[in-house]
Amino acid sequence: MARKMVFPGEFIVEGDLKMGDGVFRENKRVYSSVMGLLDLKENFVKVIPITGRYFPKANDFVVGEIEDMDFGSWYTNIGTAYSATITAKDYFSERDGFQEDISKVMRIGDAVYAMIREISPRKRVFLSMRERGSRKLRGGRIIEVTPAKVPRIIGRQGSMISMIKHETGCQVLVGQNGRVWIEGPQEKMDLVAGIIERIEKDAHTQGLTENIKNMIMKER
Repeated sequence: MARKMVFPGEFIVEGDLKMGDGVFRENKRVYSSVMGLLDLKENFVKVIPITGRYFPKANDFVVGEIEDMDFGSWYTNIGTAYSATITAKDYFSERDGFQEDISKVMRIGDAVYAMIREISPRKRVFLSMRERGSRKLRGGRIIEVTPAKVPRIIGRQGSMISMIKHETGCQVLVGQNGRVWIEGPQEKMDLVAGIIERIEKDAHTQGLTENIKNMIMKER
């Protein structure tokens, strides 16, 4: 069944339900705080936003670009108001030791896939490159999507993105900040970019997974 579209301030339900993102409560009445798709279960309610900018959260994986550096840190553009910091200790393991010249490791313009380790009380964002899956991104291309559409691109338990990677043979990393890194033969990267554009456009429609699979088969 298709999810209902709701709007900011719209009344959703009354009761002592657990609440996820995109909703707020006044007394026992629950309202939407964003424009999005309603996800209402027996004892849980949330709204999945379909528009909006990215708000960093701890443990999110993001795609960023190094835009500045100093002796012990890289400053990374992740599409938010301020740069996110990767300190040397958040890059090098104890086994690696500390490199005196960090420009030999990553330079301005390099792209990375990293995890948000911490957001300070002053809203400074710190990234870690020591988590499994984090890495410097070599080659490929980066496209941008609406951050609110990222869950649809990934799919339930990673089903959508796994299908895309399997059927196209491309490497694909999706950042929660709405940046997607694609690496593979040029024609395959173009196909993946088109697929992701289609998902972003039709994110709210039923049968999307089957439609995307058919699109891939047609382009083979």
